[in-house]
Amino acid sequence: MRYECSYEYSFRQTHTPPEGVYTTWIDAQFAPEIAWEIMIHQHSHHEHHQAAKAETKDDAIKRLSYIEGHLAGVKKMIDEDRYCVDVLRQTFAVRRALQKLESQLIDGHLRTCVVDGVKEGREEQVLSELVELYEIADR
Repeated sequence: MRYECSYEYSFRQTHTPPEGVYTTWIDAQFAPEIAWEIMIHQHSHHEHHQAAKAETKDDAIKRLSYIEGHLAGVKKMIDEDRYCVDVLRQTFAVRRALQKLESQLIDGHLRTCVVDGVKEGREEQVLSELVELYEIADR
C-alpha cells in the first residue's frame, strides 16, 4: 500500500496512480504525517528548480540583449573607421559578456537539469553531455 500525495494537498490510499496527475508516491511504511512532510519537501524542491530555471532564462535574455547592443556598437565603430584598438577593446568586452553568459547557463544546468537527470536515472546521458560540453569548450 502506498499513499498518494497530490498537489491538491490531499491523501488517499491507492494501488495505481491516476492518469495525468502529478503525484509523489510514498511507501506505506511512512505514517501519513511523515509522507506529507516528504511530499512538501519534494514539492518545494520542484518549485525551486522551476524558479531557478526561470531566473536563469531571464538573466540569459537580459545578457543577450546587452550583448546584441554591444555588438551593434562594435559594428557602428567599424562602419565609422574607428581606431582598431578601441574596436578591439569592445570586442574583448563582448567576449567577456559571452563567457559570463555561458558560466551562468552552465551553473543553472548543473543545479537543475543535471540533478533532475541523475534523479531520473539518466546518469550516462548527463555525463556524456557534460563531457561533450567540456570538449567543445576546450577546442
